[in-house]
Amino acid sequence: MSYTTDKTRNGFSDSTPFMGMKSLFQIPAVSFTNVAELVPYTLLGILCAVIGIFYVKFFNKLRESFDSSKVVGNILKPALGGFLLGVLALYLPEVLGGGYDYIQMAFNGYIPFYLMLLLIFGKIFATTLTIGSGGSGGIFAPSLYIGAMLGGASWCIFKVILPHSWLPPESAFMVVAMGGFFAGIARVPISSLVLVSEMTKGYELLVPMMLVSSLAFLLNRKPYTLYDEQAASFFDSPAHKGEFEVDILDNIKVRDAAIEKNILTIPRRMTLDKIIQLASHTKQDTFPVVDKKNKDAFVGVITFENIRENVMNKENVDGALADDIAVQDYPFVTESEDLHSAMNKFLINDDDSLPVMDKEGGKLLGLLTRTNFINIYNQKFLVLKKPSK
Repeated sequence: MSYTTDKTRNGFSDSTPFMGMKSLFQIPAVSFTNVAELVPYTLLGILCAVIGIFYVKFFNKLRESFDSSKVVGNILKPALGGFLLGVLALYLPEVLGGGYDYIQMAFNGYIPFYLMLLLIFGKIFATTLTIGSGGSGGIFAPSLYIGAMLGGASWCIFKVILPHSWLPPESAFMVVAMGGFFAGIARVPISSLVLVSEMTKGYELLVPMMLVSSLAFLLNRKPYTLYDEQAASFFDSPAHKGEFEVDILDNIKVRDAAIEKNILTIPRRMTLDKIIQLASHTKQDTFPVVDKKNKDAFVGVITFENIRENVMNKENVDGALADDIAVQDYPFVTESEDLHSAMNKFLINDDDSLPVMDKEGGKLLGLLTRTNFINIYNQKFLVLKKPSK
């Protein structure tokens, strides 16, 4: 990543021929070679989740306080936030700005433990005051800042309580913490991993960064995120809504739906006037026609629309049989079909019920109604959407 913010083409900035390709942060050569290092990295992942949740909750709480305040007008709220930030900066000036220079100083070992510990919470407070009061500011750079200070401070603590052979270099711990912290509060474990690796050229740390990012992401179960418009989960994402619905339907068979089995069937030789009498005494609106002489073999379907069309013709009422008005090529589903296939047949034919067969050209089992179709889908959707404990 270039130092400049010029417009890029194919990964190269306009200044690349003059400035060369450089990473944003310069760190000593780091690598992951000792499996025992996964112990402190695991603890780091837990810390990233805990501090990340605190950050988001504090951010939301303070912003709500500013939003609900009736004492200070909306125009003055950013001014009040700026004033309070100025007071903080009088005692802790390192919290001002994006903080990239202080991150680099921490990599170089110029920031002591106590100051890194202070800067974790100082930067959380400074960012919250700036954005929560209605001011303009970003979240990405402060998150990297907090992550770097958290990595450096926790490394100092682990140096005291863990065997030295388990600890990676401090700069490696800071790089991994930057990726893990942002992964948790922004809910972007993969993007965070890629971004921080590019900014530091710390590609050798992909394994521990994957571990820490995953822990920070998974332990943040609410989830707590600084991005209000971000979907809470894959199930809530409008961008994935269609493919998720199809995925649910693909995994439910017709046999798993509540098939209406106690249905009224019509013999193929029944007259239209008797069909009208039967239909007037039931809530069923789709009537399978069967051949009584051939073990109730499925022949077709009569719907209320068929009956209505034929009732208009007096001659049909007097002499028509079920065989004459039944739709012979009416669509049906088999019990082994999935609901995605059934949904397509519902949509194409705009029917309220579909006959269910045990196999192609087999025995009639009942009817699959739109209502039962929707009910089974909603049940499965709620089960999948419910967060695991």
